Amino acid sequence: MKTIKKFLVIFSAMSLLIACEAEQVMLFDPAMDGVQFESPADTSRFTFAMLPDPNVESTIFTVPVLLAGRIANHDRRFYVDILEGARHPGTRYEIIQPSILKAGEHIANIEIRVWRTPNLDEENDMITIALRGSSELVSKFALHSTHTPTFGTRFERPIWWSDSNARTTFGRWHSLKLEVLLRVLGSIEDPTLGAGAGAWPFRQRILNDYLEYHDIRYPDTGEPMRFIGDPTIGM
Repeated sequence: MKTIKKFLVIFSAMSLLIACEAEQVMLFDPAMDGVQFESPADTSRFTFAMLPDPNVESTIFTVPVLLAGRIANHDRRFYVDILEGARHPGTRYEIIQPSILKAGEHIANIEIRVWRTPNLDEENDMITIALRGSSELVSKFALHSTHTPTFGTRFERPIWWSDSNARTTFGRWHSLKLEVLLRVLGSIEDPTLGAGAGAWPFRQRILNDYLEYHDIRYPDTGEPMRFIGDPTIGM
């Protein structure tokens, strides 16, 4: 009986080993190398206001795509389909095909040329794109295969500039404040994050110094613009 049990244990272990080897073969099969967007329901916002010259006729925005598979020593192509076109007939854009994942890289960029059309001054527009594989790279994971780029000419209020943050930290929202963030800090991400717990007081001081030096005011009220919480906001 012990012999039979020992045989069954050995057989089970061998079966598990074979299964693992088969799984590894499938995992590293070059034919299964693919690309995907970073997260499900991925979105990105592009605005001409971020450019050194926001009045250019057109520009190329990029959407990053991640490799799901092995890095190769040669360039590989993939393609992009438009699932939903722009909502406004005046919006003009072009997806540059094919997209290229370069040799030795694990990130590629989809390039989208967008023209600064008058309708974008009034309202943002968007499209929905989907990854389409090729013989070199497949489209991986359905949940990570679509993306919605939004185009505009102005800064939109970011999610992190909530009413609660306006009351305690940033003060009244205005697109000029994002322009100042970009000029002074080089980013329009949440300035309270990163670079240690004491980063915001230092950044707040240099931002407010910049606003004061250039005498930047709210256009509608003429009041000096500052990054200072306002407890009356959202009340």
